Amino acid sequence: TFGQGRDSVILSWYLRKRGEVISLERSRPLYEVGKEGLAALSGQDGEMTEALRRIQLLHADFRGFLETAAPNSFDVIYFDPMFRYPVKRKENNMEGFRSAAVYDPLTEDVLQFAMRAARKKVIVKERPFSALFRTGLFTEIHGKRGQTTAYGVIKL
Repeated sequence: TFGQGRDSVILSWYLRKRGEVISLERSRPLYEVGKEGLAALSGQDGEMTEALRRIQLLHADFRGFLETAAPNSFDVIYFDPMFRYPVKRKENNMEGFRSAAVYDPLTEDVLQFAMRAARKKVIVKERPFSALFRTGLFTEIHGKRGQTTAYGVIKL
């Protein structure tokens, strides 16, 4: 999900013109804010501005999008769902943002749809204690003791 767009921007900047980032956001308010931000934001760093412009933001939910995606249509599918147990809730002060977010659960069947649509990997950013990481689907879990997030990788 697009959310504030941080991960999408970093991925787009990293890929440059070697690939594209398609981001989904189901929340209408967050989609509208994100769409405006991608179109209007610019900075002194031309590469970062280009990275913003390369992101294709769709108003869609990941389940519906992946159910209809053609097999092997993406190299990598990356999930950054809204955490049900927020990281540093008081320090991050994101209650307004969180109230507009959609909390669709990332489930094993959604991961199966993603595995069909991806050619190389499915990556999930989640809390380290997430039950999702215990499904047996993940080939790698990257996280260190004390970190608030971990990354599960399904290599295809």
